[in-house]
Amino acid sequence: MIDRSAMAGLIRRFTHGRPVPADAQRAFEAHCDDLMGRASPWLLTFFLAVVVLWWPTDPLIYAGQPDAQRVMGLIRGLLVVMHLFWLTVGRRALRAHPARYGVLLSVGEAWMVGALGGQAGSFESPWPYFLFIWPLVSVCLARPFWHRLVGSLALGLGSLTVFALSAGVPLTHPYLPPAFSYMLFCCVFCALVGHATWILLRETFIQKRLIESQRRRLDNHRRELEGTVAEQTRDLQMLSQRLEFLREEERGWMARELHDALGQELTGARYAIDLVRMRLAGASARVDGALADIHRRLGLAHESVRGILRRLRPRILDELGLAAAVSWLSEDTAARSGLAIEFGAAPPDARLPPPLETALYRVTQEALSNVLHHAAAERVQVALEVLGGRCTLTVQDDGVGFEANGAATSSGAGCIGIRERIQALGGRAGWSSPPTGGTVLRVELPLEGA
Repeated sequence: MIDRSAMAGLIRRFTHGRPVPADAQRAFEAHCDDLMGRASPWLLTFFLAVVVLWWPTDPLIYAGQPDAQRVMGLIRGLLVVMHLFWLTVGRRALRAHPARYGVLLSVGEAWMVGALGGQAGSFESPWPYFLFIWPLVSVCLARPFWHRLVGSLALGLGSLTVFALSAGVPLTHPYLPPAFSYMLFCCVFCALVGHATWILLRETFIQKRLIESQRRRLDNHRRELEGTVAEQTRDLQMLSQRLEFLREEERGWMARELHDALGQELTGARYAIDLVRMRLAGASARVDGALADIHRRLGLAHESVRGILRRLRPRILDELGLAAAVSWLSEDTAARSGLAIEFGAAPPDARLPPPLETALYRVTQEALSNVLHHAAAERVQVALEVLGGRCTLTVQDDGVGFEANGAATSSGAGCIGIRERIQALGGRAGWSSPPTGGTVLRVELPLEGA
């Protein structure tokens, strides 16, 4: 037993294609109208050119047939007039409603050719066979199957019927059934071919629309993720700046406490030892030697405390600025390590905002530490330049060097710390290894907004 609902569903799926959302179907229909609207003038121009260019061949093809030449001339003339009308006066209407007016134009031309051809001959003449090309026009109709089939039948069977009526062909004519049967086959075949083309066009459009929708969705997700990453990056940079600020505050507090407490105690102890030595002068050589040794050790401890204070938070950075602090750092590092360190600043007395001075000082401190531990260098050049609203710090050594790409992706704590510190202030840090060897660290920071 045949399930009628299932059969109806299969027929509808064949004639209308697979089900799609209503908005996609409306978009496809609008796309078809636009496609036919843009193609119609070109098709009319093509057929007009064919009609005109083939016109001079009529005397050769229909030699000795004046009636045939007259009918063909009339047909070609009417086709030219109709095409020129739709290419000029009716162009806007055809562009706005290509399916409606295109079918009317094609059916009108087919019936006109059938009527004039019927006046020139019957089924025994070649005239009716010119009509079999008209169902091909339905292939260009971007509409569902039933619309296309009706249009194809109107073009083929309609023009053949008009021909038979114009020629006065009786119903008992032996060529009448096979002519209509073959025309029906041509109409259905052209409708099926056009429908297959329409299904292919529809599936391509739907797939393209689906891909574009997915791409837009992915773009939205990407923008959302980029926004989230950018927001979290800003939060992390603000947190990093806050941590650096608190760290510097803690270092300053520790330096002040060490200076005020331990430094004063050591100074007081040295004065007390000096006083004891003065009172016990000459009492005993052993006592004098012990007191002198204690005095010397207290002096070393005092110098150690002063060195720790300078490394925690050098007062010269706050009082004299970055250039003076980096100059002192270079001299101190050279004295402790034996490196030949050259420092230059332009201008030498430039003052920067405190966050920039602190960041660049710590970067220089970390860079020199890296040179000491990893570069195996003998000479280091440190340059500080303030020009055009930007501050540039360059640290170059003559050591073993490394791959520039490896520096950019290094997971070392020193490199990461330098990059994070500089990026938090809107700057950039980069490493390179010149062909002559060694390593170059270049740091750039904008002065605006610091």
